[in-house]
Amino acid sequence: MKGKFGVAGLVACAALLLSLSSCAHNQHLIAIQVEPPGATMGPEAQVQFLALGTYIHPPATKEITNLVQWSIDNQDFGTVSAGLVTAAPGSQCDTANLLASFYDSPNEVIGTASLTGSLAGTSACNQAVISVKVSGSGTVTSIPRGIDSAIRRSSPFTLGETVAVSAKPSGNASAVTWSGCDSVVGNECRVQLTSDRTVTAAFE
Repeated sequence: MKGKFGVAGLVACAALLLSLSSCAHNQHLIAIQVEPPGATMGPEAQVQFLALGTYIHPPATKEITNLVQWSIDNQDFGTVSAGLVTAAPGSQCDTANLLASFYDSPNEVIGTASLTGSLAGTSACNQAVISVKVSGSGTVTSIPRGIDSAIRRSSPFTLGETVAVSAKPSGNASAVTWSGCDSVVGNECRVQLTSDRTVTAAFE
């Protein structure tokens, strides 16, 4: 009986040691889930995101919004503070990724969410506007059509397109001086659109 008790005691002690060894592990973060997983945002809109951490040893899920490092991979989209994203005024055509990161040695754990401008992917984001300021007596028109000073002096065109704005003096004016153009040929101002542009036609 004494021998059997000794073996049983050894088994019990070994089980206890294994249990203690398991409990002695430090809890480690293995994944971060960002909620919501994505958001479509208009200019200057705000959305609060949360970071949920998945741990092992022992298993657990915890909110760690105020523990992670927040960042946005496209800084033109907006800013983030403690998970609160504020879209920039001109962000409606942009996209970005929101990152929540935490270093748990030896690994950095990162969770992501998608950020999408409210107009991203639409035709409105493939356009830029030319505006024409006119002084003196004369008219301006554009090729492609869009600008006609008798009706409107600004118009959207496709990004990357070259637009020619022609000036026609009238009244006492006999010439025009252009400014803000990429090139001028005679009375014609030429602009290649990579962003919104303003040109000026001064009739003399």
